[in-house]
Amino acid sequence: MEQTVKNLVQLAMEMGADAADAILSERLGVDANIFEGAVDAFSNSHTRGVGLRVIKNERVGYAYTEKADEADERLVRAALASAAVSDPVKGADVYRGEGVTCRAEEPTMPNAEKVTDKALKLYEALIKHKIESVQACEVEQRVTRRAFANSAGIVCSSMEQRAEMAAEPVVREGDWTDNNYDIAIAYTLEELDEQAVAEKSVEKAWQYHGAVPGRTGKMPVVLSGLSMARLLSSMESAFSAEQAEKGLSLLRGREGEQIAAPLITLVDDPVHPQHGFTRLFDSEGVPARKKNVIDAGVLTTLLHSVASANRAGVAPTGNAMRGYAGAVSIGVQNFYLVPGAETAQALYEQAGAGVIVQEVSGLHAGVNATSGDFSLLGKGFLIENGQKGAPIAQMVVSGNFFRLLEQVQTLGNDLEFISGGYGSPSVLVQGLTIAAGA
Repeated sequence: MEQTVKNLVQLAMEMGADAADAILSERLGVDANIFEGAVDAFSNSHTRGVGLRVIKNERVGYAYTEKADEADERLVRAALASAAVSDPVKGADVYRGEGVTCRAEEPTMPNAEKVTDKALKLYEALIKHKIESVQACEVEQRVTRRAFANSAGIVCSSMEQRAEMAAEPVVREGDWTDNNYDIAIAYTLEELDEQAVAEKSVEKAWQYHGAVPGRTGKMPVVLSGLSMARLLSSMESAFSAEQAEKGLSLLRGREGEQIAAPLITLVDDPVHPQHGFTRLFDSEGVPARKKNVIDAGVLTTLLHSVASANRAGVAPTGNAMRGYAGAVSIGVQNFYLVPGAETAQALYEQAGAGVIVQEVSGLHAGVNATSGDFSLLGKGFLIENGQKGAPIAQMVVSGNFFRLLEQVQTLGNDLEFISGGYGSPSVLVQGLTIAAGA
């Protein structure tokens, strides 16, 4: 794999590029879904592609192929032609720093029989509980191999593996019915606990039985880790240096300023033991490193690619994202709030009265990442006399993300991740606006 990208970069330079880099990505995956005790959907996929980026006169061009044997002059000509018609990009260059030493261990390859067996065991665990039916029962295992090379002599390769399990039961009592899901993510199939996923998904499906209308007004709110993680995922672009340059982030020029409560530390971490996402280098070959984006409430850095870092006069942060078929953008890896020491129950006691926002939806339309304003549908529970009270099946929670960070009073010790690599513990916030549902 490494030789393929090295040869392609060398060829691009010989054909006239000022600089070039190339990515070869190969993904193998097995996915099984169970319906009524039998395999309903199954896939065994293998994708492989090579992407080339060239820079000529500060103009950037891309080309890719899904056939490795076509990573030749035709691909280089296509990338150079793309660069010729693109606009100049100030600071465009390849990474010219120190490379990364990659781990050499071999992955656990996806196994169709083991994935199917695990999915069937999850189904068996689900139907032991009081449920009406199973809407989703899925297990996936995948391995991704990447190789990278650029014209500055950076060459690296890595292996990333991941297993995921998801269950969504449907529950019913009389005329009332509901469903919910739980997801578990790990490095290997063996680390996934089907009994725990089944139990938690059923518990979540039943949790809003007997729901009450809730409250309306400004009040103390405990956002569950899952709710806060979803909000964080929608605000990711606010931490992008490119978005800040475009005037699409209120964090522009605020590095070194206090932007959150002192107990807030927000981490971007390429490797986290609680989650299956792992990157040793970014899509420009920059070594990925753990960094505190917010440290004790202070914004320490925005997230940079090589080009944005060159424009800002700083070092790249290892946050360039690109598949073999795409252009470079800026993104996060494992992006999470560092947990505190308190239990969720301690947060309820500190709140006294208010609501728990257990889950939120409508983030695509309900969050403005530029202003930070949000208005989201939510479900959760009352907080009464410092205790978790009756469920609330419908409410709207509104506020501003940046002010929320300033108003956090306490962080729980219950760090949770959602799919995509975003995580948070429970968060106690003063002064969010809640509108009760019908």
